[in-house]
Amino acid sequence: MSGMYDTTGTADVLLAILSASHSTGDLYSMVRSSRAVYDAFRSAKRTVLISIVARDLGWSGLRTATAATLITPATFPNGSRHEGDENPAIKLYESVVHEDRGLSFARGLSEVELAKLVRINRGVQFVVDQYAAARLPRLREIHADAARELSFRERQRLAHSFLRHQVLASMQSLGVMTQGTVAYEQLFDLFRPWEIQQITDAHSFLRAMTLFVFPSCERIPRSLWGVHLTGREWWRDSDEHEAMDDLVVMHVRFLEKFGHKTMADLEMELDISKREREARRNMMPASYNFLAARSLPQASSSQWAEQYWSLRGEIYHREDALPGLFAVENDDDGNQSAPFAWIDGHRGIDCQRWGEDLFRVTLPPGQGNLTDLQINWTRLIVRQWRWLGFMFWDRERAELLKSKLPEYATGWLTRPPPCDDDLSLEGL
Repeated sequence: MSGMYDTTGTADVLLAILSASHSTGDLYSMVRSSRAVYDAFRSAKRTVLISIVARDLGWSGLRTATAATLITPATFPNGSRHEGDENPAIKLYESVVHEDRGLSFARGLSEVELAKLVRINRGVQFVVDQYAAARLPRLREIHADAARELSFRERQRLAHSFLRHQVLASMQSLGVMTQGTVAYEQLFDLFRPWEIQQITDAHSFLRAMTLFVFPSCERIPRSLWGVHLTGREWWRDSDEHEAMDDLVVMHVRFLEKFGHKTMADLEMELDISKREREARRNMMPASYNFLAARSLPQASSSQWAEQYWSLRGEIYHREDALPGLFAVENDDDGNQSAPFAWIDGHRGIDCQRWGEDLFRVTLPPGQGNLTDLQINWTRLIVRQWRWLGFMFWDRERAELLKSKLPEYATGWLTRPPPCDDDLSLEGL
């Protein structure tokens, strides 16, 4: 009878079970449970680990995680130097995230790179958990049902944004972010405007985490009030820079310092008033410095303002001429379509702006310019919308929040602000 035993079938079953492990920790516990399981794992380690990462991130997320694994200063020891218009880092990213060719890169990772891919997945899952822990209590205050556990698509959107952030941070260290170069313009072609908005919001959260891991009595109060530091002012500590740019390092440093505490726990421990905590919520700690150019080149803040205001009408005209966006209800891969809140806020307009320029400047009847109160009001409701995580939520969660926050009714990003007599900054 023993000679008739189907060892191939048994191995296939074992591999299927291993691939369905809930985490790499569960996987390694199973591997150590018996010699047969260990041998099955060794025979197909690459397939099992890639399957687990793909299950956590989705296939498009796996491709982006693979890009984060491969695009590092170690890959380009002399920087991202190139001849002509071909930038090797950007070219590699485009190849890895390509729908048809991308998975071949994951399957071709070396043993060292595969181990790094697994660590990156653990790191991004940790940061997503921290994001949820920091946001859900506030969502519960707004609407009890809006604080339910994140869906798979919501986790995907968050993870993909943090992974893209890491890729861009690596490209920045390779010198790709030099404004005025062909590569800099090519970089913006890699992402759609709503994806850049998600990356900037992911950056702001990572920066808030960095403030706790590397505290400074000088920096924390400044960030509370939304002062945006420039790259040169901020990156004084190489450890901070490394943690900000690398999800694995952020994961390790955070656990070393705080154990199993969450961002919500740490915020509650801050010795600041409730008013200051609310300010911390609504004022985004930072905008992604090298994406600050938004949809136009930026030479200086004054030149930027002049350029933007002179071309604003043209940008709006181009947006109106583009085909409209429509929400995809059953997107199996939540990274492929624009989030509901983006489409709903712009009333289906394919907005080409992000960050501080997200709100379309529209004047109320009879006004020649916005008042200071109107400008402050629009700035605050945009920042609150970003902090609440609308860019990552499914339609159901977004609709629940909207039901309690009338300022975010459909099309709110395209309508003129109320008149001063009808405005109040209280609660924002």
